[in-house]
Amino acid sequence: MRGAVSLAAALALPLTTNNGSPFPNRDLILFLTFAVIFGTLVVQVLSLPTLIRKLGITDGGEADNEELKARLVATKAALAQIEALRAEDWTRDDTLDRMHNACDYRKRRLAARAGKIEDDGYEDRSPPSRSSRWCWRPSATPWSSSAARGRSPTRR
Repeated sequence: MRGAVSLAAALALPLTTNNGSPFPNRDLILFLTFAVIFGTLVVQVLSLPTLIRKLGITDGGEADNEELKARLVATKAALAQIEALRAEDWTRDDTLDRMHNACDYRKRRLAARAGKIEDDGYEDRSPPSRSSRWCWRPSATPWSSSAARGRSPTRR
């Protein structure tokens, strides 16, 4: 939006005056307007990272620490919920065991990253592709293949 009003005002200048002669310096006004917009947007954006580096401005890592703590709390809550589901009749033990092991693994990794437990190279041994396992993939849903064939996901 920055510069949109200036450019709109410059473009709104008529091509000719009332007597039919060309509007004086209209091309110069358009060029200067575009140059100012370009300077304020592009030049400042491109020079900002260099300026930040030269001034030595850093974020301090507080946001990363807060995110790590939040993920650790969420993982502990997931473990507690898994344990609460063990009392339900409709849950399967092997599924709960798999989920518990996966969440426990994640809790250990997060705790090691936060410095709460000894790492023992745990993070170094973990392949980077492990994090993709926690992402939702549409192709992994049980109904995606049946929906692609035009069948209802509930009918097999």
